[in-house]
Order: sequence, then structure tokens, then C-alpha cells
Amino acid sequence: MKPRLKLSTKIFLLALANFAFIGFILVVFLALQFRQDLGSVVLMPARERMAVISRELTLEIEQSDSSDLDAIVKRHAAEVGTNLYLFLNDGRQVGGPPVTLPVEVMDELQRRPPPSGGRGGRGGPPPGGPPPGLGPGAGPGAAFNASFFWSKSDVPYWIIARVPVRSKDEEGAEPGTLVAGFSSLFANPFFGQMWTWLGLIAVAGVSSIMFWTPLVRGLTRTVDQMMHATSDIADGKFDVEIRSKRQDELGLLAGSISRMAGRLENFVKGQRRFLGDVAHELRTPLGRMQIALEILERRAEESSAGYISDMKEEVALMSDLTDQLLTFAKAELRPDSVMLVPTKISEIVDRVVQVEASGADIHVDVNPELQALAEPEYLFRSVSNLVRNSLRYAAGAGPIEITAQADNQNVLITVADSGPGVPENALEKIFEPFFRIDKSRDRKTGGTGLGLAIVRTCVEACQGSIECRNRKPSGLSVTLRLARA
Repeated sequence: MKPRLKLSTKIFLLALANFAFIGFILVVFLALQFRQDLGSVVLMPARERMAVISRELTLEIEQSDSSDLDAIVKRHAAEVGTNLYLFLNDGRQVGGPPVTLPVEVMDELQRRPPPSGGRGGRGGPPPGGPPPGLGPGAGPGAAFNASFFWSKSDVPYWIIARVPVRSKDEEGAEPGTLVAGFSSLFANPFFGQMWTWLGLIAVAGVSSIMFWTPLVRGLTRTVDQMMHATSDIADGKFDVEIRSKRQDELGLLAGSISRMAGRLENFVKGQRRFLGDVAHELRTPLGRMQIALEILERRAEESSAGYISDMKEEVALMSDLTDQLLTFAKAELRPDSVMLVPTKISEIVDRVVQVEASGADIHVDVNPELQALAEPEYLFRSVSNLVRNSLRYAAGAGPIEITAQADNQNVLITVADSGPGVPENALEKIFEPFFRIDKSRDRKTGGTGLGLAIVRTCVEACQGSIECRNRKPSGLSVTLRLARA
């Protein structure tokens, strides 16, 4: 089963989430430390710049005639690279190109400035206290503070700053507001400070990736090698080697897996060789026993015929078990020496039907020209055992179906029946040697437990694979997957 996400992807996502969380905590800390909302912290440089422009504009207006207001505002707008508009707080525009302000901006412009200096603004009062003309109740900090607004108009972003409008040819100052509108926060030079922050974030992210990549790649490479090695060991392939120069716990684990694979290979090969030798040695005395029983049966009295018949049956079962053990051991001991040749599936299936299922209800659907790369005798043994298994447990439940079809570069050979099927938790175990679903069955009612194990061993010796599933509403389907010739 493949993992949904690779380990390297999980580590990268975790590092990214951690980086974002630390950044969020930092922003929240700054907001709490300076008593500002989150938007104020992010837009603080732009608001402070607006406050500075407001101070400079106010000083220049005080030294100029009232007729110069529009020119002064446009000159400052050209210097900062954005449009600036000067309004009196009664809604009259006295500087900058004509503009229609959004409702929320106009409402804020005509609202009397609060004594604390506006909505979350940061600027400070001008030297000597608040300028005259801001209106009743204006306290320290009421002037030059900037506030940010977002609207649904064509120009969505706005910044306003309170300024006193008092030229040298006038006796008093009127409360006014300097307004700036932006179509984009990042593309406007007024917010150039944001690119600096984004650059710092990018540098921090790239630096983190550069520092973490060697460690993550080393970890995931070693884990990937161990995953493939243990998968091969689970499939019975013990000639694995994990090449790792690590000196930490993963390196030690990789070395332990390599040593374990070597010892398991010795144990399994010894067990298979022992099994094959025992089966081979048993064939001779069993053959002699069968001959002796045949002679004894001809010479024995009629009263002893029943006992001799029982002995012949038991010896026959032992002989069949020995043959299956020998086949199983040979298939597992010599998988590398198996010669795979193009084999016609139809010929193998016809031979199986003639030998194993003569007269049985079997439906065959195999293309006569379809061929697979296999060892013919191993393929015959595999299909034969599957058909024999279906006949034993599902012969009376309906026809047995044998089909073969091409699947890209593979050939799928399926033997299906309509019997009782197999419990779901036993589907992966029925190919293990000596496994029986019903523990109470003996060799007569449940077989030796080697039939399907031989099927898997023979198919894997042909470099193929096997899988099974329960059919709906009932039955078992076993599929052999081999390379297409």
C-alpha cells in the first residue's frame, strides 16, 4: 500500500506550517505590544508615511497662498508616486484632481476627529499641541494620524490623515483631511516597504529550506531504502542491501535490517532444503509400502481386506502430501533457475480440464492466441490446483469459470466459482503453507493446506503475482498476473 503523502512532503508541510505559525505569533505579539490591530501592524509603514506627508503639506500650506493649494497637493503626489486629494471636512475638495470618494471614506472625512487621534492611528501631535482649526474636542494626537479604509469601489484602498488647512493669507485654520487612493497595495511605490518585508520572508524561507533540505533528503532516502528492503523481505526476497553511511539510529537500523535479511535467507533456505530432502527421501519407502500393500491385498484373507484398504488410503494420502511438499520445495528453492518461455494459455487450460475436471461443469473463455511468459509446468500446476480447489469446495454451487485476458503488458488468468467464498480476514492467509480456514477439517475434508501455497510459489517463480477476492453474491475469484509474451 502506497502512503498518501511522502515523508519528505509531510516534513516540508510541517516546516511551512511552523514557519507560518511563528510569523502569526510575531505579528500578534507586535499588535498587542503596540496596542494596534493586525491590519494596523501590517500597514504601519504606509500610515506613518502618510502622516509625514501630512505634516510637510501642512507646513508648506501655512507659508503659501490659498490659491496654491491645488499645486502644492499635486507636487507632493508626484513626489510620492500616487494620487493625493485635499478635502475640507465639510466635503469640499480644495486640492488634487477631482475625485468621488467612497461613502465610507466620505463619512469618516466629515466625522469630527476623536480626541485620541482617529481610528487606531499612530502618529503624534505636532510640536506645541494640536493645530488650531481641527474642531472642538480635538486633543493631542488628533492631527496627522492616518487611518486605512477598504471599499468596494474601483479604487479599493484608501488612507486618510487629518490636516489643518491654513494659508498665510487667512486668519484661522479649517479642519481638513488629506486622502490617498490605491488600486493595489503591492504595485504602488507608496507601499514599497511591504516588498522589503516580503523579501525578508522569502529570504527566511529559502534559508530554512537550504538548511533543512540535506537533513530531510538524508532521512527520507534512508527510510525509503528501508521501506523497499522490508517490502522485499516480506515478499521472500532476502538478497537486500541497504547502503547507508549514517552513524545515527537510522544507520544502525539499516544495518540491523541487512543482517536480519541475511540470517532469514539462511534460515528459510535451510528450511526449504530440509523440506525438499525429507519429501524426496520419503518417496522411496512410501513407494515400497504401496507395492507391499498391493501384494498383501492379493494374498490376504477376506476378513483382512478392510484393514488393508484403509492402510492403502492412508499411504496414498501420505504419498500425495509428499509429492506436494516436493513440488513446493522445488519451486521455492530454484526460482532463479526457472526458464520463462512464451506459453499458450489455451493449451494449459485445455490440459487442466482434461486432467482435473473431466465431465465437470466448467466454462472456458480463453483467446487461443494469448500467450504469457511462464514455465509451462509451473503454470499448469498453478491452474490445476486452482481448479481442483474449486471442484472440492464449489462443484455443486454452479459452473467454474476459467478466463484469460490481456491487460496492457500483462495477462490475467482467472479461476472463479460460485461457492461459499472465504472470510475476508482469511483472503491474505489462504496462500500460506498448511493454512486451513476450518481447523476441524482433516486431510480428507480439507486437503493438505499446500495447494494454494504451491500456486503462489509457482506463480512467483514465473515472476508473476496472485490475488483473490470474494464474488458477489457468493463465490471466490483467484487471478494470476503474468507478463504478456
